[in-house]
Amino acid sequence: MRWLKRSLVFFVRGAEEVPCPCCTEKLVVIGSRERKVRGGGGELRRLVIRRLRCAGCRKIHHELPDLLVPYKRYESSSMEQVLTEPEASVSVCAETSTLRRWKSWFQVLAVYFVLALQALSARFPGVASRLR
Repeated sequence: MRWLKRSLVFFVRGAEEVPCPCCTEKLVVIGSRERKVRGGGGELRRLVIRRLRCAGCRKIHHELPDLLVPYKRYESSSMEQVLTEPEASVSVCAETSTLRRWKSWFQVLAVYFVLALQALSARFPGVASRLR
């Protein structure tokens, strides 16, 4: 575990038990892995996230904290800042091509996000009214 000695490492562990998103069975911890994340200022942090296996479908899932977007290397707050405030994207320490990719990624998935939220609000009608 040489990487543990090189820099500050944060261990991520959720307090609640989350069921499998595929089949809603129980998730069992099978280990952990390192995940690197860049902040808005360009600082690199190392996180150790748990690997979970579903007892039902046997798929492996990773327990991601709120600050991570799946398959992305930058914090979600940095991405959100670039997507919502284009003039503030100068303060995010990332290349211009990366910022462009984030914008095109979001434009492609925006319709999916809206439809997923509509489906969730139709499935759980009481929750949407409590959030307003």
